[in-house]
Amino acid sequence: MVAKVPNKHDLFPKFENTTFQDCDNTDKSLNDIRTKDIDLYNHGCSFEKAYKYADILYTASKPEYVCPYINEWLNNKKKSYTSNGEKCDKVQMWNNYIENLWIQLQNNPEFTKNWCTRTTDTYACSNLSPYAIIFLVSFFVFAVVLTVFFLLNNVIYESLLKIIYILDDKYKKNLYKNYY
Repeated sequence: MVAKVPNKHDLFPKFENTTFQDCDNTDKSLNDIRTKDIDLYNHGCSFEKAYKYADILYTASKPEYVCPYINEWLNNKKKSYTSNGEKCDKVQMWNNYIENLWIQLQNNPEFTKNWCTRTTDTYACSNLSPYAIIFLVSFFVFAVVLTVFFLLNNVIYESLLKIIYILDDKYKKNLYKNYY
């Protein structure tokens, strides 16, 4: 008999509300940011508890749905924390701490080794400071203005040369007529 796959909306609250009290791995990995970014620390602790729960589910019967569900659950947490990737500093913090916590948990002998491959949502973030962006935009505007100036200058210069050539040619013809 095939076991029924639970709905992810039934399983996600179980990831959220596990009965595990400790998050030792999170304490070790995220202790340095506990005071600076309590939200990220709490996400890490919540993730560790969810990972423990998912590991127990997986170890019990090796269902296929656990890995995609824990990945999706964690990606939802990432979206929430990073505002859908709009806060690049938070994306960087998430990648440095939570994604590394995943690797640590996978390699922890307390859990089934490498039972689930992480599939994370990636966000295109720029690590440029606002000053660098201002400089780049200013440089671009300067380059455009300079290009327009040289193009106009070249067109005007070329037109003046043509006028001088025409006038010079007329002057030579008049001079030639009057001299001979």
